[in-house]
This record gives sequence, structure tokens and C-alpha cells, in this order.
Amino acid sequence: MKICIAHRYVDGPWGGGNSFVAQISKFLKRKNHNVVFDFSPDLDVILLIDPRPTSSHTFDMAMEYKRKYPSVKLVHRINDTDKARPNSPPVREDYFISINSEMDHTIFISEWVRNHYIDKGLVDNGNQTVIINGCDLNTYYPKNKPSNIRNGIDLITHHWSDGLLKGFDVYNHLDKFIDEYPVNNFTYMGRYNNQYFPQNLKLIPPQEPKQIGNILRQNNVYITGARWEACGMHHIEAAASGLPILYHKDGGAIPEICKSYGFEFDSPEAIVLGLEDMVDNYEDYVSSIDYEYLSLERCCSEYEEVFLNV
Repeated sequence: MKICIAHRYVDGPWGGGNSFVAQISKFLKRKNHNVVFDFSPDLDVILLIDPRPTSSHTFDMAMEYKRKYPSVKLVHRINDTDKARPNSPPVREDYFISINSEMDHTIFISEWVRNHYIDKGLVDNGNQTVIINGCDLNTYYPKNKPSNIRNGIDLITHHWSDGLLKGFDVYNHLDKFIDEYPVNNFTYMGRYNNQYFPQNLKLIPPQEPKQIGNILRQNNVYITGARWEACGMHHIEAAASGLPILYHKDGGAIPEICKSYGFEFDSPEAIVLGLEDMVDNYEDYVSSIDYEYLSLERCCSEYEEVFLNV
């Protein structure tokens, strides 16, 4: 098949969306598909990622192409909501809903995102699939032997974005009151929001994927305070590295993904309860992680299945 990934790809670390484009392209090429990033002739499928009028690959461009090549199939990957961007104009959801009837298939990156759009008025036409993100298990994998957590909790989180809704209220609270929590240390890897000035946590700048995996495995519990995540990669990478997850109840898709190997919190007191429960039941948490489900191979295979059958 000749497949257009309709997205401007940037080489290097540039957040989850860019990483997805790189990984799905690599997978499809390995499966002998012809992958391009422009509207070149004789496409079989166009995967639209952000078809808004301000993007590099717009809906209007795709429709113009379809008028010229009517057999092409349009697949829209909806990977975000306006809810996680309260200070931005609410144009994403309304626009995506308005163009959805022209799509041959819609992929949502979580059940939470799908339900959110249906609640907003998107019609469930039966041509929809939920495909959770996955990560490279050659980069993110557990230690051969789980940590002895009774020697102490080494807590970590990581984000590419420094947006406030990534959970900086939670991380700043932990930084200020770290002595009140049963942890040896707390590490933040990535870009830290400049409204906060951490004093006690260990701050590591953004890293390449292999180094992220290495650093995650040096710890034994992961926390995410992110709100209304459409899916996210940070908690998937952490779980694939063998870490159980403490997650916020308003995490969007995170609870649906992490519930079998995580603990939900909505207050500082609940974080303490979660940490204590993980100490008591650490092996149960770790053994509940489904590494195959978290894998990039599973994720990309599901995309290929849509493309082959749309």
C-alpha cells in the first residue's frame, strides 16, 4: 500500500506526536508499505493527524486530493481534546466533529477521547477504532529482577511538555513536603514549568529515548499528576520499564490504561496511601503489567489492520 502520513515530521525529540509519526512510518516501511509525507499521486490511504486549516496537511487539501483520486481512503487519528488546553480557543473539537462525516474511518487514541467526542456531538457511525499508544520495548523494558522496594521508594516522573496540566501542582507539592512522604528521593526528568522553582527534587533535563529508559529503570515507582491526557506516552514508557503508576483521578485516559497496575489519587493523603500500598503489594503491581499491550508493535499492527481493511 501507498500510505501518506499527513504530518510535518521533525527529526529529534519533539514530543509524543512527532515520535508516533517516526515509529508508525518505520513499522509500515518494515512491512513493505510505501510511506510518504505528502499528497503524491496514487495514494491508498491518507492518515490525517491534524487537519485543521492552520496545519501543514489540512482537511481541504485532503478533500481536494480525494476529488482527484476518489479511491483514496481518509483515516483521521483524533489524538487530543480542547479540555487539556483551557487557555486556547476551542477550535479543535468543533472542527474535527464538523469534518468527521467525510472520513472513511476514525481512530481515537483512547476510549476516553472517543467518549469525549461522542458526548460533544460526534456521530458514532461504526467506522471507529480505539488504538492505545505503545512504546518500543527494546528501549523501555523492566529490570531482570524487580527492585526491593522495602529499601525505599525511588519516585520519578517525566514530561516533554512543561504545561501546567502535566501535574506541576502535584510535583511542586511533593518537592515542598518531600519529608512527609515515604520516599528516598523524587526525580523529575524533562522540562520543568518556569512558574515553579523546585528545591528538593532531582531535576534531569530532557533525554533521548534510550537514556529515558535507563533512568526510569533506576527508580521503582512512577507518579503522574497529568490531567485530561488524551492518552500520553510518559506513563506507558514507565510501566513498560517495570514501574507501577500513581495517577491522578482526573488523568483523562490514564486511569483506563493504568488501573490494573496503578493507584489512583486525588489528594496528598491519597498519594501517601498509594505509596504505602505499593510497598506492601509491590510484586502484585509489577506482575499486573501487560508488556505486550504496552508495545509499539501491538499499536502499529492495529493501525496497519485499519489501513488494510478500510
